[in-house]
Amino acid sequence: MREDELGRAIPEAVIAQLDRNLHLLRTGSRFHVAGWAADDIGEMYCVIYALTRDTGRRPNEVVSLHRDCLQSVDGAPTLIWDNHKRRRLGRRLPIHASTADIITGWQQRRAALPQRQHTQDWLFPGLGSRTRETAGHVTAQHFLSKVFRAWIDRIEEPFIAGTGPSGQPRLISKDSITAYGLRHAYAQRHADNGTPIDVLRELMDHRSVETTMGYYTITLTRKQQAINAVASLRIDRHGNPDPVDDAVAYQRRPCRFRSATASSRATSRPAANTARSDTNAPAAASTGRTPPT
Repeated sequence: MREDELGRAIPEAVIAQLDRNLHLLRTGSRFHVAGWAADDIGEMYCVIYALTRDTGRRPNEVVSLHRDCLQSVDGAPTLIWDNHKRRRLGRRLPIHASTADIITGWQQRRAALPQRQHTQDWLFPGLGSRTRETAGHVTAQHFLSKVFRAWIDRIEEPFIAGTGPSGQPRLISKDSITAYGLRHAYAQRHADNGTPIDVLRELMDHRSVETTMGYYTITLTRKQQAINAVASLRIDRHGNPDPVDDAVAYQRRPCRFRSATASSRATSRPAANTARSDTNAPAAASTGRTPPT
């Protein structure tokens, strides 16, 4: 495995491919019920995908959003969501204006569709069947196993995560593309753009930093950037600036460290040798031990 593999995170290049094939998700459903056309249902699935992609929330946290989940906090769009896994409800997540627009657009479309009494509180209502109504919201299991997986299988083009060492396309299998991988991609995206780990922990709503660190990897590119930054600050043994432009060359050059103890010994030796007789001084300098009297 390459050093800069992203683990379970869906690579950004693959997410871009998914975005280009949203029409297959929008038109994938032929189901219609209670005044909802297939196009309405397909649009709802596209919004579920977009929010999972943009917010990094778990799929069950996205499908269970309330209709009034979008609020303005200090003038910024904020998503109100529930962390069911840790039973922390009413969490707040700052979101981008474009993501807020997606929610607003769906809220307006949903308001124009027929409402059911037991589903009206949810942003993504459960639709049931033509003969049986359902209460609550779309289930994560339905979206993951039926909608998302069927969409991935309908995309005929190969999924390309980047290029290999010799420039050939690096392909990934369809089985490795999961909705939960969008949460890992959210964490990876923030890590690659320099979001501090304590801030990322808050965004992911984790209790510990260790859990957050398991959601992303330090890519080879970031390691190279760190080496380049340090190489420019290098000094030689005389304390003069000695920057290295090539990171590989920097790693190959020997490092010279002089501890405070070693420096004090070096400065004290000449004084000690001066106090000794001229005949004993050469022996003391060569052995580093005090000559016998």
